Amino acid sequence: MELVPIEDGTLASALAAAPASTKRTVLSVKGGVLVSQDGAVMRYRKKCRRCRFTDVELTTMPIRAGVTSMNFYCSKCGEHQQVEIRTGDWAGP
Repeated sequence: MELVPIEDGTLASALAAAPASTKRTVLSVKGGVLVSQDGAVMRYRKKCRRCRFTDVELTTMPIRAGVTSMNFYCSKCGEHQQVEIRTGDWAGP
């Protein structure tokens, strides 16, 4: 097996042709509180709909297109719930 060097021009043109990632925004969070988002990653805290307890842990996840559901167990009241996150494409300036 022999290694062949890649020309800089070939690599640069391949990177330029790659599509740019789409920035997304969180539209709503049911069963949670949005803390921050940057177009690619979101941070939120889970919140119980029954007793209003807010989880102390910060959950971080990539912003995916559409609706994402996560399970949540409230340690205060013992209720099993879902966190529902709705996203859309970023409408920048």
